[in-house]
Amino acid sequence: MVRNNGKVWVKMNAKKTEMTVFSESGEKQANIRDTHGDELKQVKRFKYLGSVIDNIGSCEKNVQRRVSASRRKWTEVKLVLNNRILMRLTALVIKEKTKKSYLQQR
Repeated sequence: MVRNNGKVWVKMNAKKTEMTVFSESGEKQANIRDTHGDELKQVKRFKYLGSVIDNIGSCEKNVQRRVSASRRKWTEVKLVLNNRILMRLTALVIKEKTKKSYLQQR
């Protein structure tokens, strides 16, 4: 940020900066230039803080991305959860822990 004559200006690099224009059709164009005359790149969607934002204002792509990530994780975990040996070992550990805590309360 730069202060000049009582005004605050934000320094930015137009080559690295992307922008979008929100509209119902998603076809609206804007020509925004910096002080040097460089035009900002207009994109249809971008990722900000982990969320996908598009120029229509929809979060559909973001929801699809999260659902597919949860499906991938579920297929990994499902193999472990359905393993009978692990289920028996887990049951034994829980049984022993509850038995010890019950005896300690007496």
